[in-house]
Amino acid sequence: MNSGNVSPLLRRVFLFLEDKNWQEADEYCEKVLDLDPENAMAYVGKLMAELQVSKEENLANCEEPFDNSNNYQKAVRFADDELKTKLVGYVNTIKDRNEERKRMEEERRLNALYNEALEMITKAKNRDIDYLNKAVRILMHISSYKDSEQILQNCLEEIDELKEKEIETNKNTKYNVTKRNMEDCNTIESYNKIIESFTELDGWKDSKQQIEICKQKIEKIEEEQRQQKIKEQEEQAKHKAKIARIRKRVIIGVSAFASLALILVIILNTVIVPSIQSSKYEQATKYINEGKYLDGRNLLVELGSYKDSLQLLNNKISCGDRFTIAKKSDGKVVATGLNSNGQCEVSDWEDIVAVSASCNHTVGLKSDGTVVAVGVNDFGQCDVSDWKDIVTVSAGYNHTVGLKSDGTVVAVGENTYGQCDVSSWKDIVAVSASKSFSVGLKSDGTVVAVGDNSLNQCDVYSWQDIVEISTSDLNTVGLKSDGTVVAAGSNLAGQCDISSWKDIIAVSTGNCFSVGLKSDGTVVTVGINAFGQCDVSSWKDIVEVSAGESFTVGLKSDGTVVAVGDNYDGQCDVSDWKL
Repeated sequence: MNSGNVSPLLRRVFLFLEDKNWQEADEYCEKVLDLDPENAMAYVGKLMAELQVSKEENLANCEEPFDNSNNYQKAVRFADDELKTKLVGYVNTIKDRNEERKRMEEERRLNALYNEALEMITKAKNRDIDYLNKAVRILMHISSYKDSEQILQNCLEEIDELKEKEIETNKNTKYNVTKRNMEDCNTIESYNKIIESFTELDGWKDSKQQIEICKQKIEKIEEEQRQQKIKEQEEQAKHKAKIARIRKRVIIGVSAFASLALILVIILNTVIVPSIQSSKYEQATKYINEGKYLDGRNLLVELGSYKDSLQLLNNKISCGDRFTIAKKSDGKVVATGLNSNGQCEVSDWEDIVAVSASCNHTVGLKSDGTVVAVGVNDFGQCDVSDWKDIVTVSAGYNHTVGLKSDGTVVAVGENTYGQCDVSSWKDIVAVSASKSFSVGLKSDGTVVAVGDNSLNQCDVYSWQDIVEISTSDLNTVGLKSDGTVVAAGSNLAGQCDISSWKDIIAVSTGNCFSVGLKSDGTVVTVGINAFGQCDVSSWKDIVEVSAGESFTVGLKSDGTVVAVGDNYDGQCDVSDWKL
């Protein structure tokens, strides 16, 4: 088609564009295309009308790239080299400008946090541990910015020093109080309490010598009591002899009954109880396979430590950055801690079988395989209402991952680092989402990962025999079938120093610290302890653990919950929970 036939029409198009008459401009472009279907400038005109741009060079000023526009794609397709270069250049200009804007916004955000941390440190000039803890909380999120890592290390060292002095002060106070109380002692029971107090001081000052003095006092009281009883014993000798003869006859009868009872106990423990446990375990796994998660998990609670019941009993508790979520046995959910974005508004949830908490949002898995979510939804991380056949969920920083019953995985939310690129995963049995990456455990015990790998947190492809995974902002932890643990990623605070762990049945990793649950119900930890989040050595009868930003929560076998660490927002206020 001769370009002269359409030239007047094109001139009308660009006059309409100058007058911002977008509709007329688009209609005249169509007239051009009726005569010349491959006219690139007509598609440029349609693109400008679509974007409401009056001059071609102003395309570079558009807010967002328009390379997905059909009009743009047709224009580039039919354009000569010069026009194509110009159009592509407009799009690249927009992209470069937006990237620079994002970079500058991120720089401003990081710099603001950095300055806030420095301000906290300045306020802590009088060695105020609360301000130092606030600085640590900020620096842990920006450890790779400027000299944040070194400043963080300095803060941690100063906090440790202050804690040591606080411990020394507390020991001195306890020592002085115990010494005063010792002066008022006159019974064996009171001296034993004094011994217990001195023993807790672990050799502080002359605590050991004081313990020996208390023991001598007890021996003296015991000797006086023995002497007092001698006379009573002599006077009652004949009566006791008679009682002894009667008791002997009774003991013979009781012994026979006890033997029979012992046989019954042995039968109960070796035959009846194992049979009942095996039946319950089979029924529980059957329920889970059928999707009846509440029924299955309730049976697993009754089974306690039988086989791998405790490992199957996961996701009853979940720690977000500064809040805690827990699923109760009746399928309802409780929450405590920071609720600035509605992430704790879960009181109306029902039929929940698993929960997962993150920075600012919470996800719940229902017994019918559907999913609910509350909290921040800036990136669509809570858009899970259409999910079905889900068996496990995990909430990341700004994204959510769900495992389907067929072993495939779905994800929604931010995908800046490719953390949601999980559609190709298969044969997955567990998932864990973090700040900017996602990890999946396969049925053969190997592990896959996608997303940010700047700290090698996704270097898990050589792992084998893995039965559980856990992720934090900076690293990934895997539990092996033999009870040992492996880790990848940042080891800034020693959170990956777990190669010596044994007999572990569950793991959870927080911000610069890791937690392991042992088969005997005790708990071990490594990493940062600025807020006491690793003070779990006294915990017993634990069946599940979860690590938050700077705190740790444990579920006990009786359904009660314990917590240690940062409680600034009430995230550790769980002592009255009964799950």
